[in-house]
Amino acid sequence: MDTYMQRHAVSGVVYVYSREKVTDEQTGKTKVVRKVVGKVDPDTGEVVPTGSVGRPPKQNTDSNSVYAIPPVNADISDYISQIEALKRELEIVKQSCEKKDRILQQIARLISDS
Repeated sequence: MDTYMQRHAVSGVVYVYSREKVTDEQTGKTKVVRKVVGKVDPDTGEVVPTGSVGRPPKQNTDSNSVYAIPPVNADISDYISQIEALKRELEIVKQSCEKKDRILQQIARLISDS
């Protein structure tokens, strides 16, 4: 098994992979299995584990924990209420457009009948 680094073309993040040759039991052929070990921290140069393999297990879920969910920001609820208001306004505009569309269809029918 060997390891190598590869830079992601879009994000520029450097990932560390492990590569191992294994034999497929059904076909008898060898194939290379690649697994992500982690990514390189650009500041320290250390490998930071990613995924469930290298990540340390969850210890606790108190507010000081790395895995704790941050409290919901009050600004988010403001945005949600603004979105709901915009949805209601959009529905009113949609209904108005539907009424105007029906009127235009009636006018078009009257013109085509004449």
